[in-house]
Amino acid sequence: MVKAFSLACAIVLICTSRTSSQTTLPLATDVTPQHIAEPASEAYSRGQNAINLGHYTTAREQFTTLIENSPIDERISHALLGSGYAHYRVGDIDSSIAISSTFIESHKNHSLLDYAFYLNGLARYSAGIEQLQKHELVSNNHNSLAREAFESFLHVVRHYPNSRYLDDSRIRMETLFNNLAEHKLALAKKAVEQNNDHDAIARAEYITKHYLRTHAAQEAYIIMINALETQDKLTKASALHKLLAQIYPDYPLPDNERDS
Repeated sequence: MVKAFSLACAIVLICTSRTSSQTTLPLATDVTPQHIAEPASEAYSRGQNAINLGHYTTAREQFTTLIENSPIDERISHALLGSGYAHYRVGDIDSSIAISSTFIESHKNHSLLDYAFYLNGLARYSAGIEQLQKHELVSNNHNSLAREAFESFLHVVRHYPNSRYLDDSRIRMETLFNNLAEHKLALAKKAVEQNNDHDAIARAEYITKHYLRTHAAQEAYIIMINALETQDKLTKASALHKLLAQIYPDYPLPDNERDS
């Protein structure tokens, strides 16, 4: 059996930080061509070289050729993920999601399963954030891509503690988490604009329970306080003022609201 090797030798790794992103090109593989049927070897090498050069359309074509012409080749699983990554880089998000999802379902014990989950999240990531930032989308159904991306990264974090994609998955999860909170805050604010105090309170309360460590939670408390004051529920509003002061001591509040 051909020795297994890391997909990192065949695809580009995406590494990000909170302030910048950096692309690291893959290293040359140690695959010996004679271990693979010649046509498959050539297609795989051309796809791999195209990835190295950033020619993702060419890479997609070469990996597709390998998959279609050599369906039982030893490198087919690597080619599938290479194809998924190439589709992602040319903007064909749906195909990238479909390929990585199929890989996850059909390769339950594969050594590259952590990368498949990572790629699955990566394909949904940017589109998911873009959806969340369109505040005119008022339905929670519009955050599905972001939630699915979060779940894919979470799977990497929970099940692959030694994965090379662990740190980047955590960073992307945090970004998604904050954007999900901001999206829900936008829905709460829209309820305020519509004079729907009941809905505003419910949405804001959800944020304080599930997104407490985000900046959105602070604004959610203010939304609840203002809505309760509008409803003349001053005792509850005052209690929330004091709770807000305890949780966020630097948040500007009147001195009398900080008294216990």
